[in-house]
Amino acid sequence: MDWLLHLFDSSGFTPRWFCGEWSETLGWTHIVSDVVTFLAYSTIPILLASLIRKRGDLPFPRLFWLFGGFIFACGTVHLVEAIIFWQPHYRLSAALKVATALFSVATVLALIPVVPRALALPGLRTVNEELSRQIAERERVARELEAANSRLAELAVLDPLTGLLNRRGLCERLELARLALEREGEPACAVLIDCDDFKRVNDRFGHAAGDALLRELATRMKSAVRGQDTLARLGGDEFLLILHDTREAEGFEISERLRSALFERPFQVPGGEVRQTASLSIQPLDPDSARDLELIVTRGSEQLRVAKAAGKNQVHGTLPHAPGCAGDRCQLEPWTQDIVDLGTGEVVGVEFLIRCDAATGLSPQELFRSSRARGLLVETDLQCLRRCLEAAERAGPGAVHVNLFPETLEALAGVGLEQMFAGHAGVCIEINEEMLVGDPARLAPARAQLRELGVEVAVDDVGFGRSSLEALLVLEPEVLKIDRRKVKGIGTDPAKRRQLERMLGIARALHARVVAEGIEDAEDAAAATALGIRLGQGFHLGRPRPFDLDPNSRSEGRSLLETNGNPS
Repeated sequence: MDWLLHLFDSSGFTPRWFCGEWSETLGWTHIVSDVVTFLAYSTIPILLASLIRKRGDLPFPRLFWLFGGFIFACGTVHLVEAIIFWQPHYRLSAALKVATALFSVATVLALIPVVPRALALPGLRTVNEELSRQIAERERVARELEAANSRLAELAVLDPLTGLLNRRGLCERLELARLALEREGEPACAVLIDCDDFKRVNDRFGHAAGDALLRELATRMKSAVRGQDTLARLGGDEFLLILHDTREAEGFEISERLRSALFERPFQVPGGEVRQTASLSIQPLDPDSARDLELIVTRGSEQLRVAKAAGKNQVHGTLPHAPGCAGDRCQLEPWTQDIVDLGTGEVVGVEFLIRCDAATGLSPQELFRSSRARGLLVETDLQCLRRCLEAAERAGPGAVHVNLFPETLEALAGVGLEQMFAGHAGVCIEINEEMLVGDPARLAPARAQLRELGVEVAVDDVGFGRSSLEALLVLEPEVLKIDRRKVKGIGTDPAKRRQLERMLGIARALHARVVAEGIEDAEDAAAATALGIRLGQGFHLGRPRPFDLDPNSRSEGRSLLETNGNPS
């Protein structure tokens, strides 16, 4: 141990200021440099300790602590050097240096096994790529989760078999209809749909075929209704249709189109072909009934029982049954409206219309809705046709147009048509385009018979309903009457004029005469004439009037119209 004691012996110590190179400036340079080095070396461990405390995921944290201690030990040596520059505490300096040496060796020994592990860590580029991959994967998972949540939300309101709304989804749409009723007075109707004798399909072909038929029914019903309407499956073979912004009159027409669309052609199911009909009931909605789905179903079920008892495949509703408003029991009054040559202003024909006598208080729309609801549509339509044909015999020269439902025309095919139109050659039957639903081929026999009898056919309200080019090709009408909504405003609206020009191209291809309905001002009349339309009809050319009016009153009525302005 003598050599160690000799190491700390200071008996031969010579102060530095006795050295030949000593200067005060050089001494302060040593002291300041060592103090600054100590401060810097002391700051580094503090920063490392803060980093380790805040980032618990750092690799090899023990190595950071050792490195911080090593740096601090080195800084302490420099501090001691500054002190012993004036005070010869060489023993303290030697002890600190020994401690620093031991700490340095410990740091090296701890670092040796860490180096291979550190070298095995991925490079920064690899880490960045992995981070990018993990971020992309998390985003993908988030998108899939969002899509799954969205799908779950859909499944909560959709019927899994048909894809239509279920009861929960239907209640949400009913609430929207109720709010529209309360806030804006927007009318709405509910149509309950029940398949006729659906059980026979399951019994004959099995439940798989029944499920397939339900899917096909849902698809055909969706294609037959408007995009704004809400169609839902209540369960089994029962459906509910909410007609938004729809009054009863239009609701009956839509319901009839839907009924006809289901009946028009058979369904293909596993195992064979099925003809499926449905009974429908329609009811107007009010804010109270729109709150209660079960109340709507209960009311509709009562009407469905009437429809089923009456033979099924029918539309029934809650329309009031006015006494004596069908068949011979209703006082039907023929009215006429002029068809005018737009070039000369000459009246070249008349269209016969039907009005109920004032005592009933019924509009024509209400008359036919009530008749349809009670299964008397054809009977009522035939009475109207007879009254118009009787009046047509006294109409004088010119074309005579009468209106007829497709169901009536189909019912008259054969002997009925010959008896009805005997002696009425030259009459033109108008069929409303909106009523041309289902397979138009069913009207082909009646159409051929009318041609033989010399009776022309006109398709009315062209451009507004749901008819197809197939219907026009089958019926081969001699006259196309363009709907007033496609005519009104053509004098000022270039887009409407272009649309009308395309419709005129169809008329020319069919070699059909064109009558523009809804001519309500001079600008529209001039625009129609410029497009080559020869015939027109509308309030500007003559208002509807009772047939027994003095013919001289026609010009008086037109003069009054031009004086007071056009109706809205």
